[in-house]
Amino acid sequence: MSVWSVAGAPSRPTLRRLPIPAAEPRPALRLVREPEPGDLPGQESLSLVVPPPGRVAPPDPAANARDQLPDPRSWAAQFVQVALEVAAGFRPQGQVVRWTSPEVFETLCRRHRLAAARGEARRRPVIRVRAMQLGTPRPGVVEAAAVVDDGRRARAVALRLEGTEGRWRVTAWETG
Repeated sequence: MSVWSVAGAPSRPTLRRLPIPAAEPRPALRLVREPEPGDLPGQESLSLVVPPPGRVAPPDPAANARDQLPDPRSWAAQFVQVALEVAAGFRPQGQVVRWTSPEVFETLCRRHRLAAARGEARRRPVIRVRAMQLGTPRPGVVEAAAVVDDGRRARAVALRLEGTEGRWRVTAWETG
């Protein structure tokens, strides 16, 4: 195929139209409402919780969190598999950021960078959670221990889940 037209000038390549992907912007990029002249500074971020009339004591947040949290066994098993795939370099680190504390996220990011430097991210790990034990030291907190098989060896994983705002968050992570 020639890139030259009959007159001797280069021909233009054919352009393809692709649809614009639908994606929600990250929370930090959302627009913030401009203050109006009557607003006091800082008032737009003030959150007041007014109890209904007749209620003396505020509700127990731990009880509400327990009712709204997903099943810890299946959630922990799924998180362990995803986190180990992140640590192996196969998944992007951003997939676990909202489910982890900053310390756990940094640990997984460090393992991700090491796997990428060693070239391990090219092959997909086959990770299976073989066994899971759960303990509840106090309401809204679950400590889990898992036995994981990645096809080459079995290893142990320990993690601590804390329930906040109706979801689990991993605040401690150890891999053996």
